[in-house]
Amino acid sequence: MAKRQKHNYVDNKKFLAEMIKYRESVIDSKPDDRPRVPFYIGDCIMKIATHLSYKPNFVNYTFREEMISDGVENCLQGVRKQLRKGAEVIKIMVSGGVLSEIDHPIHQQFNFQEVKAIVDEAHRADLAVAAHCHGAPGFKNALDAGVDTIEHGTYLNNELADQMIEQDTILVPTRTIIEESMKMIESPSIPDYSKEKMKMTSKIHINALKLAIKKGVKIACGTDIAGSRLSSFNKWGSNAVELEHYVAAGMKPMDAIVTATGNAPKTLGGRAPQSGLLLKDYESDILLMDKNPIDDIRILQDSSSFKRIIKSGNFIK
Repeated sequence: MAKRQKHNYVDNKKFLAEMIKYRESVIDSKPDDRPRVPFYIGDCIMKIATHLSYKPNFVNYTFREEMISDGVENCLQGVRKQLRKGAEVIKIMVSGGVLSEIDHPIHQQFNFQEVKAIVDEAHRADLAVAAHCHGAPGFKNALDAGVDTIEHGTYLNNELADQMIEQDTILVPTRTIIEESMKMIESPSIPDYSKEKMKMTSKIHINALKLAIKKGVKIACGTDIAGSRLSSFNKWGSNAVELEHYVAAGMKPMDAIVTATGNAPKTLGGRAPQSGLLLKDYESDILLMDKNPIDDIRILQDSSSFKRIIKSGNFIK
């Protein structure tokens, strides 16, 4: 058996300290100034020897033994444990990943009965199920089981796109994490096995995104954010970069904006807030700008263009 590569792990203490610092800054801020992020996704549910499910791994700060669920009964229990913690969305790993070592992005994780059990149990509690997925086999399995969103969707093909449209399943492409990762491809902190998978999936993913846009798959903005607002990499508050990637892949600017407004709350299923649209009884969240993002979607990345911000009907800027 080949010897596993030694890697420079993510500095867990530094990462957690950064997250705590940002959390404290949010708590200390005025209620109207705080971001509206009321939904708790809980721990990911995964099977043994899948994406991020073993130690050590490159991003081992995410792993806890209680996240492992094998077999239908354990999968049911996995959902119920997350419900007990107050989770309002269930996240599962239905394929291998890129940053983990012993799995492959194409490989399916969980069988149909396991995913179906997770989905049915979550839906009984009005919780949406988000599925981390790259490869087509896991993709198909997740769609057949009725998941609500596909995260990444790297190996999307015509058949899968048609099924997503028919079932009204939402794609969250997370192109930002791929683009940002490719900028770091030569970093010694990234192990060789991840570099190879990053190179492979990056080219395939952009074609999948273009196909989804062309076919009319419902897309919601999501970046796979890896750090806090204080991070230098894919940080909170940089979500608008994702819209630039959608436009570059062929999406109309207005449609790109809708992925982050009208479509984004729909990823939360039955517990989705009345938000993202200018309708009666919806949260009045409005951004007033002195430039038109329809002309250049990148304007949304420049906060100096935000002249007034209305949150829940109140001017906070």
